[in-house]
Amino acid sequence: MEQIDLVVSDALTGIEAAVAEAFPSAEHQFCITHLKRSMGVCVASKDKGELLRDLGEIFPVEQKGYSMVGQFEKFRTSVARWSRRYPSFRRFDSPRNVAYFSYLN
Repeated sequence: MEQIDLVVSDALTGIEAAVAEAFPSAEHQFCITHLKRSMGVCVASKDKGELLRDLGEIFPVEQKGYSMVGQFEKFRTSVARWSRRYPSFRRFDSPRNVAYFSYLN
């Protein structure tokens, strides 16, 4: 049987426990595409470009020189800033969302 090193999933409630039970040695990454879509529906059309630029800086394709904790802190700062304009963004400020940055481990 092949070893599973990384599981990517949506951030459904309780998913962490299910993944840990099924794949105890695997890293668990929340799906960045689902996050971007969820965040995108919270902003007006005129702000989508700015949001996508912010997220592009937070979720770098090139991984050199970035850390999981550092990028998560940038994410939380961005969420706080966007929450001032869009209060619904507060739901993205959760410690469990560090799992969106597992790929930087």
